[in-house]
Amino acid sequence: MKLLKNKYVVIILTVVILSLITTSTFKKSITDRGMIVGISIDYVDDETIDMAVQMVVPKGSSDSGAAGNSCSVVKVRGKNVIELLIDLLAKTSAYPSLAHTSTLIVGEEFLLKRDFKPIAETLLKNTKIAEDTILVCAKGRADAVLCTDTTVNSISAFAIEKDIKSTKIVDVVAETSLAEYYISRFNKHPFFAMPYVEASEEVYESDDGSNNGTSKPKKVVSVTSTALIGDRLALVIDKDLTVAYNIVKKDYSKGIITLMPDISFEVLSKNFDMEVETDGEKIYAKAEVEFSLSSLIDNNSVKSENLTFEVTDEQIKTLENKIADDIKSTFCLCKENALDAYNVYAKLHKKLRDDIENYPDYLENTEFEINVKIRIF
Repeated sequence: MKLLKNKYVVIILTVVILSLITTSTFKKSITDRGMIVGISIDYVDDETIDMAVQMVVPKGSSDSGAAGNSCSVVKVRGKNVIELLIDLLAKTSAYPSLAHTSTLIVGEEFLLKRDFKPIAETLLKNTKIAEDTILVCAKGRADAVLCTDTTVNSISAFAIEKDIKSTKIVDVVAETSLAEYYISRFNKHPFFAMPYVEASEEVYESDDGSNNGTSKPKKVVSVTSTALIGDRLALVIDKDLTVAYNIVKKDYSKGIITLMPDISFEVLSKNFDMEVETDGEKIYAKAEVEFSLSSLIDNNSVKSENLTFEVTDEQIKTLENKIADDIKSTFCLCKENALDAYNVYAKLHKKLRDDIENYPDYLENTEFEINVKIRIF
């Protein structure tokens, strides 16, 4: 025990364990290694963390010559990431590697009550976890989402990644990474958005395609909306406001966007510009967004044939007004939760420089207006 209390021994032990988990220094065959593809983080109390890892262990070829893999979820508990990784190594027969982690899921309670930055910092600085590991917020417990079977992929971490990648060019918030979150924490007014996922129950037909009473419910994981985070999780916005947020924040170059029920547009170009003015008391943020869109495509018929539709000036005007209202509603909702979603501070700082210190409540005193222009080609 005295030996373990020596700080140098502890440091050496930690380096050795992290090397086992994150590098190939200790040469093991591929079948001895466990590839961690998904991680969940959940709140226990102000000092304790629950972590679950989804691990794939490659199997050697069988007598028939077929190769495969086994997947399992291992749960550990500790006060920090190092403790969690040490506990993980003790509980697994394989040597776990973080290099292949595709998805990191954080429970909403953790993001409401604790700062995720120390965990992100430890993972990025002390392990070989990929910087582009997708970061998502889970409704309820993150480990419950990680342990859910899905129809998209038998490994839920891959299913979530596939769902996010397939929707990042449409309505759901753009794919976000662990590194992007960590960098955002150094802003004067931290702000970050991540996909919000949940496990839901759906009914599927039997394997033969019939619906003869053998159908049964099955849990699936889906991206439902967007979580907005300041110092802590602030709010979850619905899909309409997610579209509005994306219009302001996301590069839609050559992407698809749904602005009408069941009808999508191909985005040819998008330009968003915002200027701020002040009279010494109020701050006025005036924004304009211009879209160049292709002709409309009916989502219900796109699989059978490509159909284009004529769009009237009245429809375009209605659409412009709806987008403007949604963008302004998103701004107001973020403002109520002290979130500078549209970077008013950066614009104000560029204009006022040192005088910005006279505006401590800049967001509260900001009035926002938006003009939307759509061109259909």
